[in-house]
Amino acid sequence: MSVILLVDDEQLQRDILDTILSEEGYEVYTAASGEEATKLAKKYSPDVILTDLKMEGMDGIALLDSVSEDFPVTSVIIMTAYGTISSAVESIKKGAFDYLTKPL
Repeated sequence: MSVILLVDDEQLQRDILDTILSEEGYEVYTAASGEEATKLAKKYSPDVILTDLKMEGMDGIALLDSVSEDFPVTSVIIMTAYGTISSAVESIKKGAFDYLTKPL
């Protein structure tokens, strides 16, 4: 079973995606911040990290930078309601597997 770490500062977004992914058979862990996500990543070694781009403190790009060093085989998918070409290009250049715009 694949492990997904879902990172979003909006509780409703986490709950919706957690429900959908869990019903599809994934083992899902959720975090409300990038800082919390780094701790959970060390504990659960996720196969995929699905993270919001804009969050207080550590944003999605900083999280991508952080986990790519410790978990080089983990795929990071950036999601955002504020998609721009420049943030999409930056995400992909830094190693994001994909860049999705909300609503998913």
